[in-house]
Amino acid sequence: MSVDVCILCVQAFARQRQLALAEVQERAALLLESVQALEGGMHESEQHVLHANQDTFARIQTEFKAITHGLLPGLELTLEQVGEAVHQGVVFSFSRNGQEWQQGLTQLSGGQRSIVSLALIISAASAGTGTRVLLLDEVDAALDETNQRLVAGLLQVMEMMGFGI
Repeated sequence: MSVDVCILCVQAFARQRQLALAEVQERAALLLESVQALEGGMHESEQHVLHANQDTFARIQTEFKAITHGLLPGLELTLEQVGEAVHQGVVFSFSRNGQEWQQGLTQLSGGQRSIVSLALIISAASAGTGTRVLLLDEVDAALDETNQRLVAGLLQVMEMMGFGI
């Protein structure tokens, strides 16, 4: 085989490699474009989810405040998000008869904490669009008779609203 034929073979092989490289580079560019489109879609979806979570949390806050106002006279309770987004956590705060606000529930009685917990569950269930069934076990165990009647009345109202309890 002559040197000229070898040179032609090497040149043909080099052209094939260049074409293959160009094809791989084109595929890489398409993949990069696809990744960027997916990342953009994920960011947009995340923003929709965060907005929906904020809207739902606002409804839960409103319902929670209304329920606790009716069941715990003399106490004003709020439910506040910890960070910039609801999924970062929430904290309870309360004020007794318009006094200084306190975070957490440790200063409340066991019965009051039970009512706050029940109010949160009912608020979350009311704000959602899912099931309307609540499985509750001994929700009045830590309550005195007055609070037992209040909770029983609340559960009756919930049943009239279409909740299965």
